[in-house]
Amino acid sequence: MGNQFIDRVAVLGIMAIASAAAAGPQFRFNGAYFNRVNGSAVATESYDRINVIGQGDVRYDIFPPDYEVSVHMRATSGAGPGYVGTSTFTQFIKTFPNGGSFNWSINAGAFATMIFDDFVVTGPAGGVSAPIRFQLTGAMSGGASSANVTATVSLQVFFRINGTTGGGWQSIQYQGLDKFVSASGLLTGFAGAGVLQSDPIFVPTNTPFTVEVQLQSGSVASMHYSFSGNASANTDFAHTLKFATDRPVFNLPPGYSLNSAQAHITNNIFTPPCPADMTLDYQVDDADFVVFVSQYDTLDCADPAMIVGCPADLSNDGYVDDADFVIFLAAYNQLLCE
Repeated sequence: MGNQFIDRVAVLGIMAIASAAAAGPQFRFNGAYFNRVNGSAVATESYDRINVIGQGDVRYDIFPPDYEVSVHMRATSGAGPGYVGTSTFTQFIKTFPNGGSFNWSINAGAFATMIFDDFVVTGPAGGVSAPIRFQLTGAMSGGASSANVTATVSLQVFFRINGTTGGGWQSIQYQGLDKFVSASGLLTGFAGAGVLQSDPIFVPTNTPFTVEVQLQSGSVASMHYSFSGNASANTDFAHTLKFATDRPVFNLPPGYSLNSAQAHITNNIFTPPCPADMTLDYQVDDADFVVFVSQYDTLDCADPAMIVGCPADLSNDGYVDDADFVIFLAAYNQLLCE
C-alpha cells in the first residue's frame, strides 16, 4: 500500500513540474485523501492550488456510532517565498473482529513546490560547482497494534537546479512490534531535524538560473477487515523545508556570492520573509498568536513538549521568550507579510 501511495503523490509532483513554464516565482501545493475497499475508492477529496502563497487542508473524520469504526485522514500543505511544507495523518480503530472479508486502506498525501528563476551566482566567469543547503525539521511517527494491521509514513525531498536533479526519500513501516526503515539520498539517516547538503552542483556565473524545490509526504493505514486492530501514521513537516538559515545557501568558494530577490537571498544568506507567519497564510494574525503562545509557555526549544522545529524562536537563541515576543508583536501589528 505504501509504495502505491508514493507513486500516486509522485504523479502530482510531475504535474507541478510540467505546469511551471511561466517566468517568475512559481508555487504549487496540493493534498488528497483516499478511503479504499479492495482498491476501489469509497471516499476521496483533494485540493490543488497554483501560484498562490499560503496553505491548504483537507480532512475526513468518522466516529461511532455513525460508522462501525473510527476513521481519520488529513492532508495539509503550503508554499511561499523560501519554504514548502506538508503534513499528513491517517488513523483507524476497529475494536471487533469479523464484519467483512475485504482489504481496507486509508491514505493521505500532500505535495508542495517552489520555483525561482532569478538565482545568480556572481564571480569569475565560467561557472562553479558547489553544494546547496536546505533546512528540514519535522517528525514521522506511527504505530500498528498487531501484525494484522500496517501503518506507513513516507517523505520525499526533490530539487532541480540548472538541470541537475537530486534529493532523497525515507519510508517507515509499522506492523505490530516491527518497524522497517528505508531511505536514500539526502534523507539517509535523517532523524527529524538538520541541514541537508547536496553533492556539488555546477551552476553558471553572472547569469540567471532556475531552482526548484519539492516536498511530499504520505501516511497510510491498512488491514484486512475481518480482523480487529488500530493503526496510525503521521508526518509533520508543516513549516519545515527551507533554504538554510544558519549558514550560506550555497557552499561557495571565496570570491563568489549568490542573490535571488524572489527567494529572499542576499549575499548567499536566506532571510525568511515573514518568520512570525506560523500558519503559513502570509499574514500574522490571531491564529499565529495561538501557536506562538503555546511555544512561549514551553520556553525551551529542547523540551520534548515543544512544537517540532521550534518556529517561534524568532531570535534563534534556543528559547521562546520575551525577545521573541517583541519580534512577533512587531509582525502582528503589521499583519500582512511583505
